[in-house]
Amino acid sequence: MGDLAIGVARLLCIRIKGTFWLAVLLVTAIPYYGDAYCHIHQWIVNDNTEPGNVGIPLWLDFIVPTVGLLLYAARNSAAAALRLAGESRA
Repeated sequence: MGDLAIGVARLLCIRIKGTFWLAVLLVTAIPYYGDAYCHIHQWIVNDNTEPGNVGIPLWLDFIVPTVGLLLYAARNSAAAALRLAGESRA
């Protein structure tokens, strides 16, 4: 059900603009980073080196939320620069 809730929230981002994107990114990033922590914990404590633990899932648990947050930051930075450029012309 948590995945369904995250999916619905992501779809709502299409309709709701503004800081709602950040809320959905954080709701998505927290479980991803938590999963990454658990993968590393299993790797260190239980020597679990299975591909499903330290392979692609581990990397994606870091990459997906980080890329999303960086894109959000870049979008806000570009929007702020455009606002400043528009104000300086006025």
